Amino acid sequence: MKRITRVEALTAFLLASLTSLGCLAGEGDYLSGYAQGVLDARFSEFALETAPHDNPASVLVRSSHCPRDEIRQRVAASLTRTGRISEVVWQDRCGQPDASAVAAGKSDRSRWLPDSTLFRPLQADPREPRLAISYQEYSGENRDFNAADFHVGETFEFYRGELAGGLWQIGLTGGVFTAVDMDAKNKDLFNVDYLIGLPFTWRRDDWSTRLRYYHSSSHLTDEYIFNNGITFPDRLDISYDVIDLLVSHDWNQWRVYGGTGYIFRSTEELDEMLGQAGLEWRNFTWLDNLGLSFAADLQGQAELDWELQQSLQVALISRSGDREVHYFLEYFNGPSPNGQFFYDEVDYFGLGVRLGL
Repeated sequence: MKRITRVEALTAFLLASLTSLGCLAGEGDYLSGYAQGVLDARFSEFALETAPHDNPASVLVRSSHCPRDEIRQRVAASLTRTGRISEVVWQDRCGQPDASAVAAGKSDRSRWLPDSTLFRPLQADPREPRLAISYQEYSGENRDFNAADFHVGETFEFYRGELAGGLWQIGLTGGVFTAVDMDAKNKDLFNVDYLIGLPFTWRRDDWSTRLRYYHSSSHLTDEYIFNNGITFPDRLDISYDVIDLLVSHDWNQWRVYGGTGYIFRSTEELDEMLGQAGLEWRNFTWLDNLGLSFAADLQGQAELDWELQQSLQVALISRSGDREVHYFLEYFNGPSPNGQFFYDEVDYFGLGVRLGL
């Protein structure tokens, strides 16, 4: 049997070591690429970038800003879920351990058809386009009744670019909002509102804005007109065009927003000025995929002498990746959000389900 010399043994040891190092380096590159794919799919609005870390089981996540704690927790949970990545190390501007200035250079953050929004939808706004259904118990000026409320809406983003140290997007938003009288003999569909608009949104760190043009119109259905003996003078021909601006700030689990709007065309010669403000709270601290939220939205119009529309929601949120389902309780008080009953005072409690953010 041939004996292995010391030189041959040393050579074999060095080759094995180099091979192991190469495998580890390759593993680090793979994990970094995998992590970048996850971040692009679920957190693209934050423009995060990944790089291999000295520890092969860790991934370095770079940000040119300072992501808030909720985003850090969601990123870490998404990247470590499979067990391949054991630790997420941040390199940002927060001054935390392992943080340093991001290397000079500008990533390509402009793109067509971005898959996320920069301005998160308003949780308690009764006319925010989304997919939702709720069962409501109405108390109105004329009578009390039960109603089913159906919302079918979406915001589709066309393009994302960079502006003033942040990101901007432009898209198309639209929704159909219908209400059904569940106590009527034929379950009459009594109000249909349509909304279509062009939102321009911008985000930098925890600040975001939405400048939007939209057209809204409201209609009574034929069956409701026939069953209630309504004549033309009794109907409202509500249709108007609006430019509005909202500014939003996120702070940990909290969000506050406010802004104003201007009606520049209307069929009923409405007073022009609008106002809106709100507060939201979301918490996923206890379980990554299950959270709670609270939202309050206040709106006023000069046409209604600034009498407030008050909308409150409490929701249980089930989350998988970037998809969410909200099981919510709601309360509304003030001038009706249904356009054909614009001047009527209503109260309602509701129970519903909403899909999406």
